[in-house]
Amino acid sequence: MKRSPTRDEIDAKDDATDSVPRAILDANVLVSAFIGRRRQDSDPSPPVALLDRRLRGEFVLVLCPTLVDEVMETLISSKLRRYAPQDSIPAYRTLIETAAESWPDPATIPSAARDPDDDYMIALAIETGALLVTGDADLREDASDIVETLVPREFLALLEARS
Repeated sequence: MKRSPTRDEIDAKDDATDSVPRAILDANVLVSAFIGRRRQDSDPSPPVALLDRRLRGEFVLVLCPTLVDEVMETLISSKLRRYAPQDSIPAYRTLIETAAESWPDPATIPSAARDPDDDYMIALAIETGALLVTGDADLREDASDIVETLVPREFLALLEARS
């Protein structure tokens, strides 16, 4: 199995790049990346490819405690247990936290999304200046007038165009 880069290696790649994009990958994208990485397909899904590109330093992943908690709660849910081996979850948490720029939960959370549980991601994108990557059509629609939003495939295309 391939070794994941250390935080110092990731930071060095970020420093070597002029201006790398900053992005929040929503919980569903991060959960999909976990499940997809376990499958090890020859043609990875966009969430897997995005996580791999983050590990290569091609963009800055922005996280906050609420987002990490949402990812972990989703992964340990009974609904995903057969796709998410419980013994791999702590290592994944360490991986995404090590690969990310950590921010505190937003202090001010606007009521902008139809699903109030998504408001913090919009607030985090506003506070950090990061774009929001989500496959959630409602969240994209709700956030599109406030912050830049992309689906994983669009963000992947943006990164590919930069390389």
